[in-house]
Amino acid sequence: MLVPIPVREEDRQVEIEQFKKYCKISLEEMKNNEYYGSQIKKILDKHSEKDVIDVMTAFARSETSQDYTEFSDSI
Repeated sequence: MLVPIPVREEDRQVEIEQFKKYCKISLEEMKNNEYYGSQIKKILDKHSEKDVIDVMTAFARSETSQDYTEFSDSI
């Protein structure tokens, strides 16, 4: 997946599984954030972490014009 940020193209290439690891780290950091913490906790009260990461990945892939053929689980 190509992440749309202003850095060299070779630095923007992220494998899907690595992106999911970054999402997990982000969720942990957001849970401890004063601004985002309560909202993320509300989301995770209703949805599994895996489902949230799948949605984050699907959104990122849509931003990079990737299709969703690698998903084996429905989102």
